[in-house]
Amino acid sequence: MRVLGIETSTRRGSVALVDGDQVVAHDEEEHPQGHDAHLLAQIERLLQRATWSRQSLERVAASVGPGSFTGLRVGLAVAEGLGLALGIQVVGVCSLRAMAAAVPPGEQRLRCPMLGAGQNQVFTAAYDSSGEERWSPRALPRGSVLGELRSALAGHPILVLGETSFGLEADSVFRSEWTDLPHAVLTARLGARAIWSEAPIQALYLRPPNAVLPELPPNPLAGNPR
Repeated sequence: MRVLGIETSTRRGSVALVDGDQVVAHDEEEHPQGHDAHLLAQIERLLQRATWSRQSLERVAASVGPGSFTGLRVGLAVAEGLGLALGIQVVGVCSLRAMAAAVPPGEQRLRCPMLGAGQNQVFTAAYDSSGEERWSPRALPRGSVLGELRSALAGHPILVLGETSFGLEADSVFRSEWTDLPHAVLTARLGARAIWSEAPIQALYLRPPNAVLPELPPNPLAGNPR
């Protein structure tokens, strides 16, 4: 299955093309201010490099987070637009699951990916070597995240991954180019295996947005209700 992977949950936006488990091409760019002005051009360049047409795609897999509110909206909108235009399936992949999937299969410790969530919090979850979720994604205070993980996982050995974990007093930290932040290569691979009906393209927001709507006075032009 030819799959386009889209990952925009962090400052590093990445796209990837896979055919089954084979990685055909991938590209990543850092855009701290957002991916909206770059993502479509990035996808087009990647398709040209792989000599694939849009019409040859059979599925789009996009990160559903957790991660940046704005980044996720951009990636999901592009994925849904492509799916609608091409008449192909669109599936959602958790960014934390994608990070965990990049760890070599022989590693038996629970994979605990971490992403910066702002407000001195961390997004985290736990997955076993088969990819099964052992602790669902959540946002936790950075200072207590390791203690809560160890308590929830009953002392099972854990492997911490993600750039947010650097500096934490973890027993073991795994580092690679595809685990420091989520990457579209793993999003695409997981998306190729996903059952469409079980992988909704719906953003995974673990807490409300930071923006607060202002309290405005009544509209003087609204008139009196009858």
